[in-house]
Amino acid sequence: MIILALLSGSGCGDDSPASPDAMRLPCDLVEQTGCESGQKCAAAYGDDGRLTRRVCVPDGSAEVGQACSIVDAASGVDDCVTGAHCVEGVCRALCAPPGNSEANISCRPNLCESLGAIAIDRPIISVSRVGGCFEPCDLELQDCDGGDGCYLRLAVVRPETVCLPVVDDAIGRLQDAECLPWPASACFTNGCDLGYSPYLPENNVESFPRRVCAFLCSPSATDLGGDPSGITCSFTSPDRPDGPGGAHECRFIQTFGVPEPQIPPTLGFCVDPATWGSCADATGDPDTDPPGCAPIP
Repeated sequence: MIILALLSGSGCGDDSPASPDAMRLPCDLVEQTGCESGQKCAAAYGDDGRLTRRVCVPDGSAEVGQACSIVDAASGVDDCVTGAHCVEGVCRALCAPPGNSEANISCRPNLCESLGAIAIDRPIISVSRVGGCFEPCDLELQDCDGGDGCYLRLAVVRPETVCLPVVDDAIGRLQDAECLPWPASACFTNGCDLGYSPYLPENNVESFPRRVCAFLCSPSATDLGGDPSGITCSFTSPDRPDGPGGAHECRFIQTFGVPEPQIPPTLGFCVDPATWGSCADATGDPDTDPPGCAPIP
C-alpha cells in the first residue's frame, strides 16, 4: 500500500521536482485552469510516490463515477475527464474541502473529502487543499456501493458519514487496534476496518494519547451495551466485522473527553470498561463519572 504525503503545488509541464518557482505556475487541480483546450491539470509522481509537479495532460474520456485506471503515474495520465482523478478505480470529481481558501466546487449532494485524510492503495493527490467527491451514507445500513465502507468523519464543522474505500491495510483493524497510519499522530478516516473508526483515545492516562479503532454503536443512557433498536457492541453480521462483544460499553462520543455539541447523541463507540470504568458505577457527577455515560443535557 502506498500512503502519500504530497506537496501542495507545482507547475504544469515542469519535469523537475517542485520548487518555489514551479509552485507559482498557474495549473490548478481544483479550478482546472492553466492548460490548453483538450487538456486537464493532473498530478504527476516521482519514483518515491510523492507528487513532484502538476502537469497538463490530454483529457480522458471516463466520466465521474465510471471505472478508470492510472495510465502512467509518473506523467500524471489517467483516463478520467477534466476535473476528475482516478481514485481506487473510480473517477472522482476534484473539489476544495471545507475551510480552505480556494474556491470551493460543491459536491452536493455528495461530500468533499480531503484526499490527504484518507488511505488509498494507489497513487493519489494527498494535499489538504484538494479533495474528492464521495457519497454520504448510513452507518447502520452500511449502504455504500462497490465494496466501499461507510465511515465517520469528525474533523469537520459537523460530523459526516461518507463512503470511502476499505483498503487492504485497514482490514482486521478492529477494537483497540492501531489505526492507519501508525505510529503517526493522526489516523486516516478509513484507517480501520468496516464499522470501526479511529477516534478512541488509547488510554485515559496520557494527556495526548494516540487514537485507536473503536466499533461505532448506538448509545443509550439505560442500556450499557447500546440501544437494542440500533447497533450494540454485541452486533453480529455475515456482511461486516462483528462488534467487540457484550463486555464492552457503548459511550456517547459527544461527551467522551471534550464535549462536542455538534456530534448527535445517536453516535457512540464501544469502549472497554476495564480501561475507562463502567457506566454502571456512574453517580451523575460529570467530574467523577466515566466519560461518555450520558448525552449533553
